Amino acid sequence: MSLSSLSIRRPVTTLMFYAGVVFVGIVSFRRLGVDFLPPVSIPRLTIYTVCPDLSPAEIDEKVARPLASVAGTVSGVKKTSSLSRRGAAMITAEFSWGIDMDYAMLEMRERLDQLGPELPQEAGRPTIMRVDPSTEPIMTIGVTSPSDTNSTNLMELTETCNALLKKRIEQVEGVAQVLVLGGVEQEVRVDLNERKLTSLGLTIDEVAQAVSAENVSLPGGTIRRGALRYPVRLLGELSSAGDISRLSFMCKEAGRIVRLAEISTVHDTIRERTSWTRHNGKDILVLQVRKEAGSNTLVVSENVRQAVERLERENPGLRMHMLSDQAEFIRNSVVDVEQSILWGAMLAFLVLFLFLRGFQDPCIVGLTVPVSILATLVAMSALGISLNIISLTGLALGIGMLGDNAIIVIENVRRLREEGFSFSEAIETGSREINLAVTASTMTNVAVFLPVLFVRGVAQQLFADMAVTMTVSLLVSLLVAVTLVPVLLAWKPMRALDPARNGRTVSRVAGVIDAWGKQCLDRILTRALQARGRVLLSTAAILTSSVLAAFYISSEPAPEIDRRRFIIDLTLGAETPASTVAGLESRIESMLHGIPGVIGVYATMGIAASPDIWSLSDASIGHIHLEISLAENTKTESVMDQAREQIRLLSRNLAGVEFSVKPSGTTFERILRPQTSDIDIRIQGSDPATSRRIAEEFFREIRHLR
Repeated sequence: MSLSSLSIRRPVTTLMFYAGVVFVGIVSFRRLGVDFLPPVSIPRLTIYTVCPDLSPAEIDEKVARPLASVAGTVSGVKKTSSLSRRGAAMITAEFSWGIDMDYAMLEMRERLDQLGPELPQEAGRPTIMRVDPSTEPIMTIGVTSPSDTNSTNLMELTETCNALLKKRIEQVEGVAQVLVLGGVEQEVRVDLNERKLTSLGLTIDEVAQAVSAENVSLPGGTIRRGALRYPVRLLGELSSAGDISRLSFMCKEAGRIVRLAEISTVHDTIRERTSWTRHNGKDILVLQVRKEAGSNTLVVSENVRQAVERLERENPGLRMHMLSDQAEFIRNSVVDVEQSILWGAMLAFLVLFLFLRGFQDPCIVGLTVPVSILATLVAMSALGISLNIISLTGLALGIGMLGDNAIIVIENVRRLREEGFSFSEAIETGSREINLAVTASTMTNVAVFLPVLFVRGVAQQLFADMAVTMTVSLLVSLLVAVTLVPVLLAWKPMRALDPARNGRTVSRVAGVIDAWGKQCLDRILTRALQARGRVLLSTAAILTSSVLAAFYISSEPAPEIDRRRFIIDLTLGAETPASTVAGLESRIESMLHGIPGVIGVYATMGIAASPDIWSLSDASIGHIHLEISLAENTKTESVMDQAREQIRLLSRNLAGVEFSVKPSGTTFERILRPQTSDIDIRIQGSDPATSRRIAEEFFREIRHLR
């Protein structure tokens, strides 16, 4: 007994099965996470080491080369590269696809820890970072105070952000981490009197060691009281300028105890800033919100917005506003794809209505589409696939094919009815006859998409979701066509299957359209057969021109998406004073606000507290990064051209200024096109001076090219 015959004999069981699928599909839809892209694990690790007191040459020799050598011994590493600049070294290790990056990161940490004692004392502990798009901040929140943003207010605002805002937002469900950028921090400064140090025979190192020896917190044992145990600690940490100034230590040369206040001036001050954040010309603090893996970005964003509103009500002295929110872009992208699916289903139903002459047959075929989609959502939930533009694109591509098998079944039943079979015989025989045909047709389509799951590299990481959704939806549509469609046909006989009994107005109109279409097709085929030579020559000409035109189609890894945002990056010389950097940023920001269509400018300068791994190589004190938001109906390219020309005029009197103006890239673009420029030219050599001279000569040759 075939599956179709079994379904027809057990209609209640079949209907209840699909009712259960629909119910579970609706529940799964409500629980599925929503993201812009599926999770992508890039096989690359970046090692970042801060070396504040070493020159680039020393960093390359004493830090970068040893780190790169050790990184190359980790299992699976294909290639290592290093970048040494003033204050930091960055090593990139690229792995083979298929490597477990969690294990690779652990092995890398073990190897680097073993190397630690061999690195210079000036070098910090190497930080290992993964290229993981899912860890990017989903929201950027600006925090300001209505009062003047002087150093004192900024310090209070920084303390509020760290002590209150950061902790409250991290309590929101789905939030993994909140980073605070910008602001100022307090520090205690000890200005030693060099003359007094000399007279007492003390050195700066001896004073520093004495202060460090007093700034400790030690365990003090345990107190037992009944069944309870209380740990005791001896707190000796220094917390204020007064605590430090009252320190005393033994001076062997003078033969007496010396108080720190005798040989120095101790006072509270502001720590030297290495980064600044501004929005529309005003100093602000920035909160970057990162979500937990697998969390729904839209839900997390809404929860964070509600938490921000509560915090503003509870703290009238704070102003919090959204600088960026991935949820908006994700929501718009997902809605666009969902609308495409809806319009595709509606157009498919209209076509079915015109060709199947009535409402009943198109309704049965149209029913297979949502059932197949809901069953696919169940599979997505079981496999951990989120609703993203890739998985939804798979559904959108398959929307036109989901009803094909059902149409074949209905048309075969119609044919048998016209040949004189009874209604029940036509349904059972017609369904059984085409089982093999619809299965072969479906498997042909599946064979196109399924191999994507076995491709290695970024293509498999990105497009596996599309292959799964396409494959599952097509297989489910096959099952629906051979089980549910026969049950519906047998459960409620349809007059539309018998043209002789169809006399309704709607069916007559559809019949007229069908007849007109057949007449047009007959005329076209007749003329084509009468001019076979011209038809063949025309076909050959179209084919040839299409092949030739393919060579002139531009290609790129990822299309540019106009998000009405663009980015400006400027890099000044490493020795450029902070005041010069801030002054140039202020002039550029004023210029940008003078361009029609610019509604917001968010700027960061210097080395951020948490550098973006995509632009880590550009981080320096002399680096300026600006994100410009544009109004609706503003041409991004036009504004970018104006900004590019104005920046060229503003920076022409400053030596060594490099800048770029480019559209704001999405995570999708950065994965497929990780390089920041269209053309990269590398000059390799053992002598840095010679390499620099060649680079400068090459730059002079190409700078005037258009």
